[in-house]
Amino acid sequence: MNLYKLNTYPIILIFLNIIFHFVPFERKSLAPDDYSLLTYNRNSENYFLDFFERPIQLYYFDLQYWLIGDSAFFGFLILILTSSILIVTVYYLFLLLINENKLSFVFSIFYLVFYSKLAIYNNLINAHIILVSSFYIMSLIFFIKYSDDKKVFLLLISLFLYFISIFFYEIGIFLPLILTFFYKKVPLKTLSIYFILMFIYLLYRLVGSLYFPNTTPNHTIIDLENIFSSLASLTNIYIGRSAIRVIIYGLYQYINLPVSILIVLSSLNFLIVYYIYVYLKKIKLNNFSKNLSTNKYLLFLLIFIIFSIPNLLGGNFGERHTILSSLGILLLILCFMTKFKELFKNLFIICFLFLIIVSQGNSWSQTVATRINSSVYNFLKFNQEDLKNKNYIIFDKLSFKENIKHELIYNEKNVMNTYFGAQVFEDWGLNGMINLAANDNEFNKNIILTDKVYEIKDNYIMIQDSNTKYSINLNKVFLVNFDNVYKNGFYNGNIR
Repeated sequence: MNLYKLNTYPIILIFLNIIFHFVPFERKSLAPDDYSLLTYNRNSENYFLDFFERPIQLYYFDLQYWLIGDSAFFGFLILILTSSILIVTVYYLFLLLINENKLSFVFSIFYLVFYSKLAIYNNLINAHIILVSSFYIMSLIFFIKYSDDKKVFLLLISLFLYFISIFFYEIGIFLPLILTFFYKKVPLKTLSIYFILMFIYLLYRLVGSLYFPNTTPNHTIIDLENIFSSLASLTNIYIGRSAIRVIIYGLYQYINLPVSILIVLSSLNFLIVYYIYVYLKKIKLNNFSKNLSTNKYLLFLLIFIIFSIPNLLGGNFGERHTILSSLGILLLILCFMTKFKELFKNLFIICFLFLIIVSQGNSWSQTVATRINSSVYNFLKFNQEDLKNKNYIIFDKLSFKENIKHELIYNEKNVMNTYFGAQVFEDWGLNGMINLAANDNEFNKNIILTDKVYEIKDNYIMIQDSNTKYSINLNKVFLVNFDNVYKNGFYNGNIR
């Protein structure tokens, strides 16, 4: 098998990546985290000494925001680029692991629409997680190639990618445990280099948490108190409440697509599924299923478990953390199902079509969610002078919740935090938006983000924020609410 030989599968996968996750071709805003990070104090001379958690991540953010600023369009292009890199690396990994070109392509398109990780296509903030996950996969690819070819440059590339990745985002920190599966092909002294790098990083994090606790406030390597909660989240993402929510919202949003988009996507979906069905029928599965050893199944299971461990130990497991672990579970299930030959092909097509619809429905939710944030951000920027001249900025989250249908089952706590599962408002993001829109280094106003009912009487606004009650002269207030942002009406997140 020659990985260096060009073929059309990666190009097709990039095209399908756009069709399944980015139609219509837009993400109108950045993520709440992006707006917050854009206002982050970047006066550090050395993130390795000032941010023991993920130093390379902050260098990446510095470069990214220096290049694009608050441009949602360029952020969208970065998201497409990184997700395209991911699916191409996944294809080449599958090709190495199962040694069957056509099935590697088929498995890759299934990975594209797999429901556990659909949230990563929402907006820019996920691009760095997608990218670093691709780096871990590349490191594994180059290591496997080294185990076959024994070319030192392949090993060096693999080591470099792993080293960069662990200081970027620790989601694949335990990759060396997977590499031990190839101990018969690779000397132990070579494998030990990966373990040395892993322990260097763990020691680095330990020193940071023990002696520089103020530099690592957000995440811990091990959070024993929340391990069971994290395990419950993992279960929910794959087979529980989270999985059901993603599927139901995806189906619901798909049938509620604008008619023109629905017709285009349905036509494309029909053609794609038809050609994949014809393609599948030509694949002979007899030899493939017979040649798959028990060790291969153990490797797939190992990939799932090892890539799940970091976030289980950290007590925090989200959909974005399944980018790597879902590789193992998909290979395990799909390879096993090939034993049933024609039944596998028919089930694959049914599930594939179903998941395409779910993916595109969730993509529409993400599109509308970013439009809502964009409408708010543009409103703030358009009224920049008024924003800077007021003493109080009051953001009425409740008004958006009451005027925008954003959930199927009423949830009092969801104050437009999500739009049918896609992230919208977060307090840190709204604070970031307001500060960015003001575009003033001296901007220091009282920002009140409220989800409570307030009263306007005698030119005063009476409002409660947490445990504080305010009575403020309206002349001192810049009010952000649904009616002010959407004066001309609301249409799928846009202003009419």
